[in-house]
This record gives sequence, C-alpha cells and structure tokens, in this order.
Amino acid sequence: MHRRARLSRAWAAHAFIALCCLTLDATVTRAQQAESSPREGKLRIAVLDESKNPVIDAEVSVADSRRKRILRTDSTGSVLFESLVIGAASVEIRRIGFKPASVAARVGEGENAITVHLRGTAAELDPVRVVANRPISARLYDYEIRVARGEPNGVITRDEIDKRNPIVLSQLLRRLPGIKIQDSLGSIVAVSMRGQKKVAGSLNMVQCVLRVMVDGIVMPALTNLDDVIPKEIHGVELYLGAARIPVQLGGLRTDNWCGVIAIWTRDGG
Repeated sequence: MHRRARLSRAWAAHAFIALCCLTLDATVTRAQQAESSPREGKLRIAVLDESKNPVIDAEVSVADSRRKRILRTDSTGSVLFESLVIGAASVEIRRIGFKPASVAARVGEGENAITVHLRGTAAELDPVRVVANRPISARLYDYEIRVARGEPNGVITRDEIDKRNPIVLSQLLRRLPGIKIQDSLGSIVAVSMRGQKKVAGSLNMVQCVLRVMVDGIVMPALTNLDDVIPKEIHGVELYLGAARIPVQLGGLRTDNWCGVIAIWTRDGG
C-alpha cells in the first residue's frame, strides 16, 4: 500500500518536471522567434500638388528591406502602408500630368507620416505647320492628300506656278517625267513616252496621248492644254498609265491606257 503511494508520487513528480520543461521550451522558442522576426511599423503618405490639393489615384511604391509594394492614393490623396520593416525605406510616386518624385523615408514603430508635393508638367505638342490661311474645298483637299502621299508620277503646285509665272501651261508640263509636249492639229497635247497604242478595231498604231481632266471632268480627246490659263490653276497631277490613276478620279472610264493629266483650278478663280 505504502509502496503504491510512493510510486504515484514519483510519477506525478516526473510529469510535473516534463510539463515544466515543455513550457520552458515553448517560451524559449517564442522568444527566439520574436528575436528573429524584424520589428514592423506603418507609413502614411500624403500626396499633394503645388497648390496643396490632394493628388488622387497617384501610384505610390514603397520598398523596405524585405519587399516592394505599390498602392494608389485615395480621395484624400493619401495611402497607408502597413507591416513595413523598421528602418530605411524608399518611396516613389508617379501620376500622369506630374513629374515623378522619389524620397527617402524612415520607418519607426507605430504609425509614421510624410507628405510629398508633386510638380506639374506641361504637355508638349508636336509642331504644326500652317499651309493655308483659309479652308480649301473637298476637291482640292483630296488633291493635296494625294500629292502629300506621293501618288502622282508628277506634280505642278501653285507655288511653282507663282514662282515661274508661265505664259502658257505647256511651259510647265515640259519638265514632267514620262511625257513630251507636241502640237496635234493645232492643239497642244501631252504624249506618253511609253510608246504607241493600237486603234480599236484595227492593227494601226497611233501616238499615246494622255487624256485631260479639269476639276474632275473628263475633257474631249485632244483638248488643248494651253486653253487653261496658268493663273487660274491650283495644281496639276500627272498619272502615267491606267494602273496609276486613283479611284477618286474614276470619271475616266475609257481610253485611259496612256494616263491622265488632272488639272485643278483655284477656289474662286
């Protein structure tokens, strides 16, 4: 009987000692974990413009010794970063319309706060070249677009006409590539240098005379080019061959194998 009591007391003592050891181990482990885990703090950042107004939806990034995080400012222009490692942190802020900002911050225990002011940046526009002092009609606009794209084989502009001040149009046409200016039964015409063409329904060959258009209207065959007064002309387009004629000049449906000379008169001219 006495022996059993002694054994029970011995087992109870061993159990108490084991429990104490386990409790001590757990305490030591928690202390070690606390020592190995870095201390943390919070950082509230207020972003204002030069007039001290809040900058909404600015991108704010904060990098501590552990990681980098990105948040956006709220309606008050502020943002709160939590669980930052105590110590130095770098802050970068970006927002369209403002110059980017970079600042160094120091995070301590608890909540820390800094204010960053962004400077506005002026938008730079591409330079604009003014080519006219009044609007031009749709027909002349299309002509200008084709010339700007380099679609014609040759071009005579209003500036060139003013510079050379020709008496007749043929004086300017002689410099265009792929054609020669000739007199055909008293009419001054442009002949393609591509060669002759067949007469429909026969084996005969004739000179390849370019058709003429004035303001989009196809003129009769062998129209005299010098009937158009140079001072009334806005510009001239030359297209060598049917394949080069743009769809905008679709009024020329037949006899376009040799090409076309499109003449555009001045608005109000």
